[in-house]
Amino acid sequence: MQTKTELRKFAKDFRKTLNIQEVSEKILQIFLSADIYKSAQNIACYYPYGTELNITPIFKDTSKNFYLPKMNKNDEMT
Repeated sequence: MQTKTELRKFAKDFRKTLNIQEVSEKILQIFLSADIYKSAQNIACYYPYGTELNITPIFKDTSKNFYLPKMNKNDEMT
């Protein structure tokens, strides 16, 4: 059985092999068409870092309130 650390490393290495822009666009299309997104007013999200999916285009939707975690100078959530 793999540890959490090993699984995270695997996922991170796998993401590096993907065209992250293309994958992000496809996933966002699915997400934006989902009923749960359409009916939501407040959405907790993240700002992408490194090879994480780029979800920033959703921030253009002015009909929603987006909430991001507050980070300190050590990249820790506060």
